[in-house]
Amino acid sequence: MNQPKTSQTLLFLCGLILLLMSVTSQGYFHWDEHFQLLEFANYKSGLAKPEGLAWEFHEQIRPGLQPFIAYTIMSLNRALGIQDPFFIAFILRLLSGIMSLMVIILYTRLIIKELPSSKSVKTIFISLAGFLWFCPFLLVRFSSENWSSLFFFGGIYFLMNSLANSNTNRFFPIFMAGLLLSLAFQFRFQINFAGLGIVAWLINNKSLKLKGWSYLSVGALLGLIIGFLCDYWLYGSWQLTSLKYFDSNVIKGMAASFGISPWFAYFPLVFNALGPVLNIVLIAFFMIGLFSNRKHFMVWIIIPFVVAHLVTSHKELRFMFPMLIPFLYLITLGAEKTFSLIKLNLPVKLVMGSICIFNLFLLVVRIMGPANPHILYYRYIFNQTKSAKPVVIFYTESNMFGPSGLRMTFYRPPNLLQLEVQNPFQLDTYDTSLKNAFIFSDGVSTLIKPDRKTLRAGFTADYWSLPSILETKKLEKASSNWSLYKLD
Repeated sequence: MNQPKTSQTLLFLCGLILLLMSVTSQGYFHWDEHFQLLEFANYKSGLAKPEGLAWEFHEQIRPGLQPFIAYTIMSLNRALGIQDPFFIAFILRLLSGIMSLMVIILYTRLIIKELPSSKSVKTIFISLAGFLWFCPFLLVRFSSENWSSLFFFGGIYFLMNSLANSNTNRFFPIFMAGLLLSLAFQFRFQINFAGLGIVAWLINNKSLKLKGWSYLSVGALLGLIIGFLCDYWLYGSWQLTSLKYFDSNVIKGMAASFGISPWFAYFPLVFNALGPVLNIVLIAFFMIGLFSNRKHFMVWIIIPFVVAHLVTSHKELRFMFPMLIPFLYLITLGAEKTFSLIKLNLPVKLVMGSICIFNLFLLVVRIMGPANPHILYYRYIFNQTKSAKPVVIFYTESNMFGPSGLRMTFYRPPNLLQLEVQNPFQLDTYDTSLKNAFIFSDGVSTLIKPDRKTLRAGFTADYWSLPSILETKKLEKASSNWSLYKLD
C-alpha cells in the first residue's frame, strides 16, 4: 500500500476519533481540570463568588493564562446566545483535540526527517497517538497538563525543525520556539523540568549560537509578559504566581498535605494505567527506544522531568501526562528498531494483531463513557430546568453542586433551588407537586438509603436513568454511589 496515502488515511481517522472523543468525553478527569480553570473563568464572568473557589485562587498560585482562554471562549459563546455549559465545555475539548492533531502532524514530519529510510515509523507514530486507547482521551482534555504539553512540544518542533534545516539564524522559528516554551510554563509550572532538559541538550550539542539564544530569549520573555498580564487579569493585582506556587507547595508543604508517596510510586501507577498486556509491550518498546537513543533530545526532556517528580513527595498519575508525546515518540523509535531486527512471521503478526484488537476494544469502551460519570447528573438537572416547573433538590450536608466545600457554578442552572433538610419529615412542609423535586444522595450523607424506593415522609421515589443505561445499579456503581430520587 502507498505509504503517503496510508498516513493520510490514519490522520483522517485520528481526527475523527478526537472529534468523537470531544463529544463523548464529558466532564473532567481530575477536579483541578474543572475547579482551577472553568470555575475561575466563571468567576471572572461574574457568575461565581470567590468564597466558593479552590484554595489555589486565594493563595494566588494558579496562573491566569488558561482561565483567560476559557473565559474568552465562554464570552464568545454567550455573546452568540449560547448558554449551554455542556456545549461550551465541548468547544474547549474540541479546541484541545484540534491542537493535538496539529502537534501529531508536526511530529510525524519530524520523525520522518530523523528516519527517512524507514517505511513504518510514520505509521507507527500516528497509530499510537490516534488509536492507543488512552491517548485520544488525554489529548482532548482542557487541562493544564495537556495544554502545557501541546505548547511545549509545539515549541520543541519549531526548534528541532530549525536545527534539522540548518536555519537557526532565522528569527521567526526560534522566536516562536521560545514563546511556546514559555507559554507552556504558564499553563503548568512543572514543565520547567523538561525545559531544563532541552536547554542542557542544546548546550551539550552546541546547537545554538549567541544569535539563536537571543531569539529564543526574546520569545520566552514575551511569553512571561503574557503570563504576567493574565495573572493580573485573574487576581486584580500584580502577582508572581510561579514564586507563590513554589512557596506554597514546596516551602510550606501544601502539596504534601494531599498525600505522600514513596519515590518509586510512579512505576506501578504507570504500569497499571497502561492496561494489561499493553503495559508490557509499550514499556518494552519505550525502554528499547530510550536506551538505543540516549543522546536523543526526547530522552533529555523526559529524564529530568520524571526524576524531578520521583523526588517530589506528592504523586499523581496525571502529573506524568505532559510527557505523553516523548513517551509515544520513544515507543515509536523502539518499535521501529525492534521490527527492523526481527522477522515478522505469522506468529509475531498474530500476537501483534491480537494486541491491536484488544487495544481497539479498550478505545471503544473509553469513547463510550464520560470522563467523569457525575456529569450525567449535572446534564440531567440542566435539562430538567428547561421545563415549565422549577427544579428543587433536597439534600443533607453535601449537595451535588457543592462537592468538598467547593461550588460547581459552571454547570449549575440559574433557576435551580437547593434546600438542606435534616430529616425526611421536613419534606412534608414542601408542596413538591408544583416543582420538579428531587432528593440527592452521595452515599454518605443522605435522607434515605440508596436501595429504598419509598420515603418515610410518604413520598415515593423513582430512580432516573439515561436511555443508554438499563439498570439503576449500573448508574450508581459508575457514579460513585451518587443517587437522585424524583419525588412524585
